[in-house]
Amino acid sequence: MGWGQRWPERVPRPKARRLTDTEKQDILRTLAKGIAASPVLSAFGVQARVQRGRFYTYNGHSLSF
Repeated sequence: MGWGQRWPERVPRPKARRLTDTEKQDILRTLAKGIAASPVLSAFGVQARVQRGRFYTYNGHSLSF
């Protein structure tokens, strides 16, 4: 445990890839099921959507563009 300590090689992260439309819909469906199963999130009107290749959760009552 001194100055000459050698650290193990860092394992690189996997490269990012684009999801297919099917994978996006599966993830979105899973988010929607989770929100529907949660009494708290359902009571607050939380919704999920996919836009520009990202997943967003928001309060459906206060959405404005």
